[in-house]
Amino acid sequence: MRKMLAANCGLIMTGSLLFNGSAWAADTPESADLEALVNDTIAPLMAEHRIPGMAIALSINGQQHYFNYGEADQEAGTPVTEETLFELGSISKIFTAALTGYAQSSGALSLSDPASQYLPALEGSAFDEISLLELGTYTAGELPLQFPEAVQNEEQMIDYYRQWQPASPPAAIGSTPTRA
Repeated sequence: MRKMLAANCGLIMTGSLLFNGSAWAADTPESADLEALVNDTIAPLMAEHRIPGMAIALSINGQQHYFNYGEADQEAGTPVTEETLFELGSISKIFTAALTGYAQSSGALSLSDPASQYLPALEGSAFDEISLLELGTYTAGELPLQFPEAVQNEEQMIDYYRQWQPASPPAAIGSTPTRA
């Protein structure tokens, strides 16, 4: 729940910066003015939602600006830096859907293509019969949402997927997906 709240807050903050920052598009803002705008937007939201750390990156007229707040690891007191990695969680679905839609509209792929066509290491597995659309809509026959703890690297991931079998035939598009 806390990760969802942080992710939603991140979207709200980013949106407010983008819309407030659009007034700056005609002219490149002074660094001090931009920093004040970001600080005035982020600090109250972090306090209100008890967000321990956050990184903001803006690109205005091709110029990059980075702002780091709080701690990446509260126990160790490690500050957030430009190199801190944050979990995107479900927000990544937005990017995946947008890029997939663009790829389909430009002819780079078809949602009816088998998944193994795009990951040849899975050829000869159940993924020969599972379409990209079925993967994207979670109707591929109860594909687990998380890897088992034992899967620790790419080779183990490929082995896991090669051995995986759908619990049932892929569900029809539009039906309620089942979860493992």
